[in-house]
Amino acid sequence: MFTTAIGVGAHQAHLRAPSQLSAPVACAACHVVPTDVLSPGHLDSAGPAEVVGALGWDRDAGTCATAWCHGQARPRWTATGEAACGTCHDVPPASAPHTPAMTLTACASCHPQTMDPVGRLLVGGHLDGVVDAP
Repeated sequence: MFTTAIGVGAHQAHLRAPSQLSAPVACAACHVVPTDVLSPGHLDSAGPAEVVGALGWDRDAGTCATAWCHGQARPRWTATGEAACGTCHDVPPASAPHTPAMTLTACASCHPQTMDPVGRLLVGGHLDGVVDAP
């Protein structure tokens, strides 16, 4: 899917989490959320919505430069499906204690909050910024 509108594409994928790589992302993870409708910066400023500065949002490029969730990857915000497994780390990861012979079924032994014993991602356990290894 590709679109030139910022409010769809990856934005909707983050809100709805249809791929189940993560739980839906809360608005406050990326935006300044007003405490009420009359809060400064809400109705008194023109769009677009304010984005949290720490994400390194580049509206012209349509990418976040410093968001932890994509690591070195810079998928375009106006597209979906650009950050597949292996984008953030090799499968299996190249770091110890991983070995090249490991399969997805081995992940659950160290990452039980992320993967089930047959190698499927667990909703909400992946891409939450927490490494769930002992």
